[in-house]
Amino acid sequence: MTRLLCFFFMPIFVLMACNDENKVPENLIQPAKMAEILENLHLAEAYVNSNFQYSDTSKFVYKRLEDSILKAQGTQLAVFDSSMRFYQINVKLLDKVYALTVDSLSLKEALSK
Repeated sequence: MTRLLCFFFMPIFVLMACNDENKVPENLIQPAKMAEILENLHLAEAYVNSNFQYSDTSKFVYKRLEDSILKAQGTQLAVFDSSMRFYQINVKLLDKVYALTVDSLSLKEALSK
């Protein structure tokens, strides 16, 4: 019985071990585009936080900005949410995406001075 279980589960473990950690499924947002979207979302959040003090207004404005950012990037909220879940599970990839995001934001800040 244990041999049968080993033969059944061994291919699953091999496939899991061989999984390329740096590969993002094609139906999700790729790292460079995800970094660009996150950059724009963080800028939108900063704008809303500095210009709208009421919670309801700031939520409404941020949602509108989020929708327009995703539309401009040619993606939908469901795809963005699925992509974020994928990156949250794959922390090394999320770290790379945020490294790109921070670098881009730092460059924008340096150029604006």
